Amino acid sequence: MKAATLRSSCLLLWLLLHCTDSRSHGRAEFSLAGKSVYFIVIDRFARSGEQAANFTFCDLPADWVNNTGGGFCGGTINGITNHLDYIQGMGFDCLWITPPVQSQGFMGYDATNLFQINPHFGTKEDLVRLSAALHGRGMCLIVDIVLNHMRPLLVNGTVNLSSIVPFSEESHYHQRNRSRNQSFADYVAAWPPPAFNPGEDNAQLLAASQQHSPAVCGHTVADHTECSCFPGNSGPNCPSFREDHLSTGWLGVMGDLNQSHEYVRAQLLSFVEGMVVNYSLDALRLDTAIYLERDFLPEIQAVHQELVLRLDVESDIMARNSVKPLSRKIDCSDELCGAGYQSFFDEMAWFRLRAQQAVAGVEILGEATVNNLTYQAGLMQDIMARNSVKPLSRKIDCSDELCGAVAGVEILGEATVNNLTYQVPEAFCAYQIGGDFGDYSHQGSWFEEADLEKLGGVLSMQLSTGLFGNLDMLGNFADNHDEYGRLHHYCRHDTLRIRHALAFAMLWRGIPIIYYGTEQGLSGHQSPDHNLGQDALRESLWQTRYSTDPWQYRFLAQLNGVRKSFGLSVGDTQLRNATKNSLVFTRAASNGAAWVFLNNAANATARSPQLYCPGPDASQGEAWYDALSELPMSSYLVKGCFLAPDKFPKVLVLKPSLRLLL
Repeated sequence: MKAATLRSSCLLLWLLLHCTDSRSHGRAEFSLAGKSVYFIVIDRFARSGEQAANFTFCDLPADWVNNTGGGFCGGTINGITNHLDYIQGMGFDCLWITPPVQSQGFMGYDATNLFQINPHFGTKEDLVRLSAALHGRGMCLIVDIVLNHMRPLLVNGTVNLSSIVPFSEESHYHQRNRSRNQSFADYVAAWPPPAFNPGEDNAQLLAASQQHSPAVCGHTVADHTECSCFPGNSGPNCPSFREDHLSTGWLGVMGDLNQSHEYVRAQLLSFVEGMVVNYSLDALRLDTAIYLERDFLPEIQAVHQELVLRLDVESDIMARNSVKPLSRKIDCSDELCGAGYQSFFDEMAWFRLRAQQAVAGVEILGEATVNNLTYQAGLMQDIMARNSVKPLSRKIDCSDELCGAVAGVEILGEATVNNLTYQVPEAFCAYQIGGDFGDYSHQGSWFEEADLEKLGGVLSMQLSTGLFGNLDMLGNFADNHDEYGRLHHYCRHDTLRIRHALAFAMLWRGIPIIYYGTEQGLSGHQSPDHNLGQDALRESLWQTRYSTDPWQYRFLAQLNGVRKSFGLSVGDTQLRNATKNSLVFTRAASNGAAWVFLNNAANATARSPQLYCPGPDASQGEAWYDALSELPMSSYLVKGCFLAPDKFPKVLVLKPSLRLLL
C-alpha cells in the first residue's frame, strides 16, 4: 500500500477503542442500513446571501450540444445549511447532495477539478459547516462522487485537457480502438466506443421471447427483469455485452478515466480519502459504479485497509483503559506517529485484534443501472469477497493535517435498485418509464392500467433468491434526477396513487430515498415540447418558500414517524401477496409484525372499500390499529383477509394508540 494511503490515522486504534465522543464512536457503529435519505441537487435547493430572498423559479438547462455546461441557478451549500429545519421536519435521517466539486455544469457530475469545491456552490468551509450542522442534529451526510469520468473532453468542437485537474494528460483516459495514426483529438471527436451498445441485441431478445416458453425476460426472470438488454445481460439473447467494455468504454465524450493507470488510481484514491476526512462524511454515493474497473472497486474500500481494524475487546479491558474524547485536531509529528506510537501498539498487544472486512469509516452506495438481479447482487458479493483487512505490519508514517482522522471506506450495497425504479411507475400509476426490446417510442406515455403484479414478481425474487447479502442496503426510489418524469407527473397528480407510491418507497425493506421537491408536488418531466431533457426534472425548490403545509410534506413526516415508532427501518420482510391491483407485505416490527396494504386505485375511488388477502390473524382477540389513521381495524379482519374501509394506504400494527403529527 502506498504511503499516501496511510496518512490519515496514526491514532485510529486509539480512537476506535477509547473515544466516547459521539462522532468518533459513531463511525465504528454507523450504517446506512434502513436510514431514510433526502436527496438534493445543490444548485436547485436553496439560495443564500443576497440571493436568499430571490424566489424566482429557475430550471436553466446545461449545454450538452457544445458541452459548455452552465445552467447554474444559484443554489448553494450555505442555502442547504440554512434550511435544515425544513428537511429534519420531515424526519429524514440523512442528506444526500450532488457532487460539490468544481464542475462545468450545475449538476456536478462533469468535474473539472476534483480537489476544489465549485465556487458556484460555496467553499470548503461551507461544506465543513454543513457537515457539522447535520451531525449536531444527529443526522448524516452522503456526498456524491464520480470516479469514472471527468467533464466532456470535446468542448465547442475542441479537445483541451489543460484545465482538467488532476488529469491533464491523454494517457489518463481510456483509448480503446484508437488507431495508431489517429490523434487523441480526432479519437475523441469521432466519439470513442461506448461502454455498452446492445446494437441488434434487443431485436434478438424480442425474437427469443416470441419463441420460447417459459419467458426469457420480464418480472419472473431474475437475470432479466425488464425486456431490454442492459449492462449485465449476456448470453445468446444479449451477446454483445462484455464486462471489460463497461470499464473501457465512454459515456458520450465524458473523459473516461483509466483507473489502471497508476497516477489516475492514486489520485482518485487520494480524492476519496480527502473527501471523507476533510468533511467528516458518513457515506459516499458512487456515480456510474458499474463502469469502473472491477478490481478498482475493492481498492476504494481498502484505502485505509491497514489502518481500519475492528477491535474485539473484552469489556473489563475497556473499563480499565478510558480516555477523554478528542476536542481538537492532533498535531502528529514524525516522532509521535512513528517510534512514539510503536510503544503504544506494543503495550496494547494484549488486546485481541480481529481484522474484519466491515470496518469503521464510511459506506459507499454504488449506482447500478441494471435489470439483472444476479449481476447486481454479484457486484456486492464480489467486492465483499475480494476484501480482507490484514493487521498492521509496519510503522505508520503519519504526517500532515490528515493525521488523527477516522476514515475508512466500505462498499456494502448498491444505492439504486434500478429494476424497481422501472417497475414502480407502472405498478402504481401505469406510467411507461422504459421501453421493451429497445423501443422507447412510448416512453413517457401511460398504459391503460397500472399493474402491481409485475413489481411483486421482482420483489419476490429479490427476497427469495438469496442473492443479496443485505437487503437493508438497497435503495428505494419513487423518482429521481435521472429518469423521464417526477412522481407527481407520472401519477398525473392523482393524490391517492402518489400516497401509495410514497408509502412503498418508505416502507419496503431498504433505504428510502426521496428526491427533493416531491414533498412540494414538483412535477418536472421530459417532453418533446421543450429541450430540457433530464434537466426538466431538476427545477428549483425555492419558489415554494419551503412551506410545510403541503400534504406530501406531512405525509412523508408521518411515514418517517411510523418507521421509527415501530422499528420498521431494518429487518425481515415477507411478501404476502401481489395482484394486479394490490400489494401486501409484512415488516418485522418492535412489537411483532407490521402489515402494509397498498393498491393502485385512482383517487376517485378513495372512499370505497378494498379487499386484501391475506390479513393478520384476529382470532386471538388482539387489537390491530392503522398506524397512519390511528383507527382500530380489528373489526375489518374477516376470514383471514382484510376488508379495508377505504383505499388509503394502511399499516396495521398491534398498538392501542399512536400520536403522530399528520
